[in-house]
This record gives sequence, C-alpha cells and structure tokens, in this order.
Amino acid sequence: MRLAIGVAFVGIGYGTESDLVSYLTSKYFGRKHFGAIYGCLIILFLSGVSIGPLMYGTARSMFGSYGHDLLQVSRIIGPVLTTQISIAQAVSRQASQLRSRAAQLIRETVQEILADELAADADDIR
Repeated sequence: MRLAIGVAFVGIGYGTESDLVSYLTSKYFGRKHFGAIYGCLIILFLSGVSIGPLMYGTARSMFGSYGHDLLQVSRIIGPVLTTQISIAQAVSRQASQLRSRAAQLIRETVQEILADELAADADDIR
C-alpha cells in the first residue's frame, strides 16, 4: 500500500513539475525563444532525475541508510530555493519596470503623432 501511495505522489509531482516548468518558462522568458529555453530546462531536469537515483543508491550502499543523503540535500535546498526566489523576484521587478517604460513610450509616441496630425489639420484648414 505504501508503495502505491509513493508511486502516486511521484506521478503527481512529476506531472505538476513538468506543467509548471513550461508555464513559468513562457511567463518569465516569453514565447520568442520558448523552445530553446524550455529544452535546456528539460535537459537539466531530466539529468537530475536520471542521476538522482544513482546518487541515492550509492549513498545507501555506503552509509546503510538515506539519512546522510537527506541531510546533505536539505543543506543544499535552502540556499538554492532562496537564490531562485530572489532571482525570480528581480526578474519580475525588471519586467514590470520595462512594461511601465514601454507603456510610457507608447503614450508619448501616440501623443506626438496626434499633435502632428492636429497641426497638419490646422494647416489644411487655413
């Protein structure tokens, strides 16, 4: 029974992660180079998935339990997650600033075009 529950959680986790990777890739990097960026991320993801069991199996053989391995992983995950979150926040802030600047430039350009057209119409009336 425990094995079935474990398999179900692994399946749910993998399905959720693969969906989130594609969604977040398109959200943060856009669609212009989506295929190349997503391909690189999937290569990294699948490399970890393929190397992870080998590493855990070797650690189990060397130490007799998974405790040592899990302790090392927990020491790594905290700083990695903190770094990823800070990078995502910085990218989000920068994207927000770029969107604001682009909207401002569009407004200014539209105002200039309208002013030029009004001036041209005024000249035509005279």
